[in-house]
Amino acid sequence: MKTCLSFVLILLMISSVARAHRLEPIGTELPSVIEKGRLVTELGFDFLGFNDRQNSTTAIPIGIEFSFIENLQVELEVPYRDGPGLASGGLGDTEIGLRYQWLDESEAPLTLSTGVAGLIPTGSETRGLGKGVGEVEVMANLGRWFLDRFHLMGNVGYGIATRDAAGKREQEIIIRQALVTRLYEDIVYATEEVQYQPEFVTGGTANGIERHDSLLISPGFILAIRHGVEFKTSFPIGLTHHDPDFSWRSQLSISFGEPGLGS
Repeated sequence: MKTCLSFVLILLMISSVARAHRLEPIGTELPSVIEKGRLVTELGFDFLGFNDRQNSTTAIPIGIEFSFIENLQVELEVPYRDGPGLASGGLGDTEIGLRYQWLDESEAPLTLSTGVAGLIPTGSETRGLGKGVGEVEVMANLGRWFLDRFHLMGNVGYGIATRDAAGKREQEIIIRQALVTRLYEDIVYATEEVQYQPEFVTGGTANGIERHDSLLISPGFILAIRHGVEFKTSFPIGLTHHDPDFSWRSQLSISFGEPGLGS
């Protein structure tokens, strides 16, 4: 915990070189990418709660996003997780990704980007810290501001995993929608997110296709504390029996660096 607090203090001191707000909801990807020469650091806290309490978990995801090529963004996230029940904590699965922006609403009807991401199974499956399989996901992200107050955005994607020890393979369709609403000047923003994610499991001893649906509604808010420094919170509500019964997600995001660095 002391290490995490020290990390936050260092980022706050560095934030004197921070620039404009990004206003990215916790669970939805922005259609725009960061500018060349910029770096974004993210430190979060996730709690996923179930009524039986045996499957409840917490995580501290640490991520970075940076750009050294125009319109191209690189992403990396490594979480520290507490296992379900009495399981001890440890490193979770690592996520890496690339996102490229094709359109900007200043010159087009909307902002559009596409991306690819991979999940590396660095977390222990036996301790409940990881999935035990690799995953690849492709995504399209689009959005637009309306009346300089409402930012409507969405993600549509497809993911596929490697086969697990039992020979099963998971495939999923990802549909997300988010709305960011400016409530007070350029400081307080309300967020609303909806995620629908049908998952299809094939292989193993079972015949046919096994389907699991996930539907989450996540109200929340973003506080733009200062230029480039944002605090975000959301409260995902699961609407199917596969989803967490109650959850809380928070994130501190700090961006810094000079646009055009490395040109």
